[in-house]
Amino acid sequence: MNTKKALKEQGMEFDIMKEKYKEEQKKRKKLNNELEDMKGKIRVYCRIRPFSKTEASDPERAVKCYEIIDEMTLTIDPKSKMPLTFAFDAVFGEETTQEDVFEDTERLVQSAVDGYNVCIFAYGQTGSGKTFTINGTDENPGLVPRSIVRLFEILSTMVNFEIEISVYMVEIYLSELKDLLLKPGQQAKDLEIKEDKNGRVTIKNVTIEPNIKSVEHLETIYNNGLKQRKVRSHSMNEASSRSHLIFAVEIKCKNYHTD
Repeated sequence: MNTKKALKEQGMEFDIMKEKYKEEQKKRKKLNNELEDMKGKIRVYCRIRPFSKTEASDPERAVKCYEIIDEMTLTIDPKSKMPLTFAFDAVFGEETTQEDVFEDTERLVQSAVDGYNVCIFAYGQTGSGKTFTINGTDENPGLVPRSIVRLFEILSTMVNFEIEISVYMVEIYLSELKDLLLKPGQQAKDLEIKEDKNGRVTIKNVTIEPNIKSVEHLETIYNNGLKQRKVRSHSMNEASSRSHLIFAVEIKCKNYHTD
C-alpha cells in the first residue's frame, strides 16, 4: 500500500512539474519574442562596404558620399546643397565586422526554433556587398553559416524534443523559379507558389531535403545549391549572382513529455 501511495504521489508531482515546465517554456518564448517585437517586426539595417581595391587606387572614385550621423542615421551627399538623410534600425559602417551584424540577428534563430516565421533579406545593387554579408568567406562567415551553427547549438540543448529539420532552395531568374537542389539528371518540375491551409507560403513540387542532422550536413546542401546559381562577370563583380536566392529552413519540434 505504501508503494502504491508513493507511486501515486510521485505521479502527481510529475504532472505538477510538467505543467510548471510548460508554463515556463511559454513565458520564455513570450519574453524572447516580446523583446524581438519591441525592436520591430520589420527591421531595416544599412551596411556600408569599404572601397574595393580598384576604387581605392583611383582618387576620383575613392571619395565618400555619405556621413554617419549616429548609430541609426545616415546622410548621403552631406556637402551638397540638398543632402538626403535616412533613419534605420542600425547603420553599420565600413569597419563593422561580420560578428557585429550577426549580433543583431542572432536572437531571430531562437524565435524560429520557438515556432515563429523569420526572414533575413539582403537588398542592394550589384557589387554592394550582399553576398559577403549573407555568405561571407571560410575565414569570415556571414549570416547564413553563422545562423546554421547557432541553430544547431540551440537544438543540442533540447534533449526533451523530437526535432526534424528540412530545407529547400530556389532562385528566381528572369521571373521564373528554379529548383537548386535537383539531383544530377533529375527532371525539373513546374514550381508554383502556393499558400497552405495554415496561411504559410510554400512552393509546390520543390525538392525538399529532409532529416538534416548536423551543421556540416546543412552547410553541404547550401553550398551545393549555391553552385547551381546563375552568375556572370561584369565590371563591378567577377561572379555576380544574376538571380534572387531563397534558402528556406523548416524546423519542427515536439516535446516528448507534453506532445
